[in-house]
Amino acid sequence: MIRNSATMPWILVLSATISLPSWFCLPLAVSRSLQSSSPNRAATPEGSQVSIESLIDHNELQAARDRLQEAKGISGETPRILLLEAMILHKEKKFMESLQKLQLCVDSTPDAADVHKLIGLNLVALHREDAAETYFQRAAKLNPNDFMARYYLGLYHLTRKRAAQAEQDFIEVVRLNPLYLDGLNMLAVTQEQRGKHEEAMQNYRKAIELCEKLPVKTESPYLYLGRLLILLDRYEESVLLLQKAVEINPASQGAWLALGQSLSHLEKDAQAIEALQRAARLDPSDKGPHFQMMRIYQRQKRMEEARHEMEIFRKLEEAEKTK
Repeated sequence: MIRNSATMPWILVLSATISLPSWFCLPLAVSRSLQSSSPNRAATPEGSQVSIESLIDHNELQAARDRLQEAKGISGETPRILLLEAMILHKEKKFMESLQKLQLCVDSTPDAADVHKLIGLNLVALHREDAAETYFQRAAKLNPNDFMARYYLGLYHLTRKRAAQAEQDFIEVVRLNPLYLDGLNMLAVTQEQRGKHEEAMQNYRKAIELCEKLPVKTESPYLYLGRLLILLDRYEESVLLLQKAVEINPASQGAWLALGQSLSHLEKDAQAIEALQRAARLDPSDKGPHFQMMRIYQRQKRMEEARHEMEIFRKLEEAEKTK
């Protein structure tokens, strides 16, 4: 358990301004174990009034703080209030302050899975992944039905190159919540990394089927499956999926890049260059689109344009090395 800074001296030297890795996201809700205070629940009723958790989830942090102050005035600083404050601080990237609130939560409610999940997420953000694993494991043990705890543990194992463990974690996530799109995506990603291409494709397609039913779609399953099909030299199928990905999210640099690659393999050069130029504009620091365009121009014997793209590629590569 986290007790105080004296017992965990490494907390004192960590920066509170490190960005959170993109795969890790905030828990969507607070568990029932921390919702027992009736005055506090009265301050955030179900139904027409939006809950504090929902405000946090939608990044309406000032509104969440205002509601939290009202709730604190009614019920005092309950464990649930402390956790919600920690969630807001986490969203604000104030990871050390979030941990301080969570220390108080652990002292009063040591068996709350959500508290341990959020401790783990803060530690990941502070580049203490080695310490975070313990808290994700504890959260999963405290609440075996909490698919998010298992999801975070799977992400941890995946980032530590423990693909076999990650696969089992994501299988459990999907078992607990078959409608969790990110769980299906990450199960397929892990299977792809393990060379289980057929299983990965099946789960990407399940994710696509689920995505089609959502009111707000995401390009991720189309993009992931499209990339896998490029790897397997199935370019015609890949193009169809990647065109859908950019239709859903025209701002997806990765989708435009993959689409350009696939079109290039099919020698649809004009369309490929257009897609790659879009990718380059969306992320000027990415050398990938320029390498792909260089290859197309070389194939077309347009050597001046090829040299130009190679020059950009090399400059970006040097910039990467100096970071």
